[in-house]
Amino acid sequence: MNTSEATSQSQTSGFQWRQLCDSTIGALKSIELPDDLQIPSLPAALNDFLDASADPNFDVRRLADIVEHDPGMTVDLLKCVNVASSGTRPVKTPFEALVRLGVPQARSYLMAAGIKGAMLAYESRLMNHRSFWNESVRRALFARECAANMGVDQNLAFISGLIQDFMLPVLTNQFDKEYIRFRAGSCSE
Repeated sequence: MNTSEATSQSQTSGFQWRQLCDSTIGALKSIELPDDLQIPSLPAALNDFLDASADPNFDVRRLADIVEHDPGMTVDLLKCVNVASSGTRPVKTPFEALVRLGVPQARSYLMAAGIKGAMLAYESRLMNHRSFWNESVRRALFARECAANMGVDQNLAFISGLIQDFMLPVLTNQFDKEYIRFRAGSCSE
């Protein structure tokens, strides 16, 4: 697959994400959050990859260089591609992995791996991380299937489903007493 083929695959099917962000998130005046709230963040290398791959004229070699500079991303990507393509010659470099998988799929996979790492980095006294992650993946797969049926961007739907409750482990940990009181009140009704 060459760069122009990968570029055409990365274009969405008419869904205008930037316009939606500007009209909804941009309209928020302010959100009151505690000063000590720790918001999970994605690794810097992943943010660099996402920014570079969002450019319609991305260069696959440059994207591969970004992945190569992060050992965790490299292992995640190579493992994903080699497991998915068993029976064929295994890929050995991020460039080969990006070409075989395609940049849009690699972008979604790496974003999911980064989100998982960010989510699971925060211990929650109230949640089972494995169950929480599995439920997030189920929601993401459902969103992707709905998007396919609607003819909209499946990768965007997948990631949206995945991050729907992204802050829940952090918030239930930060506000565990309040959450327990809330759940006790809602269960008694």
